[in-house]
Amino acid sequence: MTPLDKLHTALCAIAPFEVAAPSQPMEVVLRDAHLLHRRLRPNAMRPHLVGMRTTSNARDELLTAVAAAREAQDRWLMLRDRDDAQLEHVRAAVALRVEIMVACLRNVAHEPAALARIEGIARGCEVTDLIEDLETLADILDQHRAAFEADEAFDASARAEAARCTASELTDRLTEPDPDKAKALRDRAYTYLTSLVSSLRAASH
Repeated sequence: MTPLDKLHTALCAIAPFEVAAPSQPMEVVLRDAHLLHRRLRPNAMRPHLVGMRTTSNARDELLTAVAAAREAQDRWLMLRDRDDAQLEHVRAAVALRVEIMVACLRNVAHEPAALARIEGIARGCEVTDLIEDLETLADILDQHRAAFEADEAFDASARAEAARCTASELTDRLTEPDPDKAKALRDRAYTYLTSLVSSLRAASH
């Protein structure tokens, strides 16, 4: 069980209006909390906080809160960077869709069935639209391979494979965690930690 798992109930109990994004770099927050942990007496007790048990070993609780906040921050950063990479991947997939559509219109415009499928492509902005379009275009390339044989500027077999691979990769990415949810969890972990630190500091004076 990770620190975030241990604090799951407490984090979910924080009211939405109480959740705050970090007002300073997380590394600063984590460093200050760690320094406070070192200054606390081994058996320090802290006052009751809403949603928590009445008393607890403050040092252990603070250490768990620090670890949970760091885990949440690292998870969000990883997904945020992945989300940037996802955007570039989607742009490349859109370019591939346009390339294949142009080649299809150039080589199979005389095929009514193929033309109808091309004209029926959604061309939407959603990733699900893009996945469906690439799979449709790959099928058209396979079913009308002979029509592309004279087109030396376009490798129908290679582009059909690229379309299916890209569609599969996009599908896999749809099942990955949501960066926005990771950020929301990070904010809850930050709020919990800073509330605990504030309480402990007030009790130690």
